[in-house]
Amino acid sequence: MKNKSIIAMTLAAAAAGMISSSAFAADGVINFTGEIKNATCEVGTGGTQAINMPALAKGNLDVTGATGPQYGFDVELSGADCTGTNVQISFEQDPSTIDPDGTLVNTDATTGSSVAVELLDGTGTRINLADTTYKTTPVVINNSQAKIPLRARYKAKTDTVVAGPVLASVGVIVETN
Repeated sequence: MKNKSIIAMTLAAAAAGMISSSAFAADGVINFTGEIKNATCEVGTGGTQAINMPALAKGNLDVTGATGPQYGFDVELSGADCTGTNVQISFEQDPSTIDPDGTLVNTDATTGSSVAVELLDGTGTRINLADTTYKTTPVVINNSQAKIPLRARYKAKTDTVVAGPVLASVGVIVETN
């Protein structure tokens, strides 16, 4: 009888161990999200384009809201997958690069928040980058290439602009049709 009790207790303990190990509840959930997109036009070289704005005397930006001259540039789009009839761009809504007023955040530690970069379309109309619905006017794709004309200018964010470098960036979303 003693052996039967020991065997029964051993089997009961083993069964309890197996049951409890399979009865653990999940401690969390891992969610995966992603997107499969059609390839599209590439911006600049390797997805990056540098725009070097000319220097401007800080006296030209002596009051909050003052702007410097407009500097024209083209967003250059190309690549084997740059196909379709037309292309247009919009801008990634990132609060670390776009101020609530729709200008580009200056990330340089010296000049900081005293000056920003403001974008304009090819006709000189201000682009409010905080506008989530904004898209450039479509341009024609020709031989897997297109150029979207834009302009940029410095904009004073304070009455006392600090002299020094200005660094800003913005993500570009390319749409073809």
